[in-house]
Amino acid sequence: MRDKLARIVARACPAWASSHRDDITQAAMMRMIRAQQQRPNDGLPASYLWKVAYSATIDELRRLRAQREVPMDDEHDGDRVVDPAQTPEDRLRAEHVARSVRECLSALAEARRQAVTLHLAGHSVPESGRILGWNAKRAENLVYRGLADLRKCLTSKGIEP
Repeated sequence: MRDKLARIVARACPAWASSHRDDITQAAMMRMIRAQQQRPNDGLPASYLWKVAYSATIDELRRLRAQREVPMDDEHDGDRVVDPAQTPEDRLRAEHVARSVRECLSALAEARRQAVTLHLAGHSVPESGRILGWNAKRAENLVYRGLADLRKCLTSKGIEP
């Protein structure tokens, strides 16, 4: 099963993320094991293998892209990884978006700001709840309402998703 997952991941993974293929394959393997444990008597269809491999690849690519974006803290500017394919105009636009996100985040209520900040940092809603000491439902409500407020604020600044 691992070899099949590795081949699927190799097809789906772009060249710039090729160094992460083993990690993606491992994540997909873990998802398959969990799925088999949840449904021990049911056979998983072959298409499920493809679905798991592709979703694991997409999740990892999103995580990698999020790491390459402009940091939200001005004081960490020197730590940023600059994409050589990014033009100066792209960098300026990204800095404008980051500044707008910081301004909109600071306008949120404290609990929503904390929940949304953890969400934007890549934490799941249940993880955010555990970190902040909230139950799952409260964390979910604060993340989703905070994201809605953030979208509204960014839209008012002319930034669309």
